[in-house]
Amino acid sequence: MTLSTRSWTWNLDEIVRNTCDSEDVVDLLKTRMRELPVDLSEILQVAACLGSTFDQATLCAGMSRSIDNEVQLNAAGIST
Repeated sequence: MTLSTRSWTWNLDEIVRNTCDSEDVVDLLKTRMRELPVDLSEILQVAACLGSTFDQATLCAGMSRSIDNEVQLNAAGIST
């Protein structure tokens, strides 16, 4: 929003550069998920199987290893 002109403005080239070519949301999510670090992708896969509510101990048990890095959890959108 440009306040001086009281109108919306955008840079189409930047929008095209930062979006996926696909109009399909599933394709967009798959593309973005492939770009995630392997550890973060693994955390998200296990978390998806556990459901919407779980604790870190349950997540670690599902992964068969501990998650020492709280930053990884926060990046996955999981609060501890």
